[in-house]
Amino acid sequence: MVREAIQPGQNSHTGEVFRRGPDHIPRGEIASLYRVLMVDDGPVAWELLSYSKKAVARLPFRLRLGRSLVLAARDPRHAPAILEQIADRLEGKPVPMLRPEIRHTTVFYNAAGPKLLEIVVLP
Repeated sequence: MVREAIQPGQNSHTGEVFRRGPDHIPRGEIASLYRVLMVDDGPVAWELLSYSKKAVARLPFRLRLGRSLVLAARDPRHAPAILEQIADRLEGKPVPMLRPEIRHTTVFYNAAGPKLLEIVVLP
């Protein structure tokens, strides 16, 4: 059966209005994908793992990427590396905290002499 091309302004051959559901796996940036996978309580992972091997080949790249992350996280060897990668992307890589040091000035004076009341530090 050969179908005609969908006419402009229509989104189905039969005239039914097709409504696309919400994107559970966000488009665009990788951090959004990581956030969705981290807060998922199961439905997103279940959907990603429900595809057959033939259907996986036709999935968009972002869904295949999410599926591979879920599959890799099941392996105890890969799970820590994936978790660290996601945390680095979402929270930033750990960096040493640098605190500015206060310049120290040592003042020597004679114990028998007068005590200094005020110490002036010159730049």
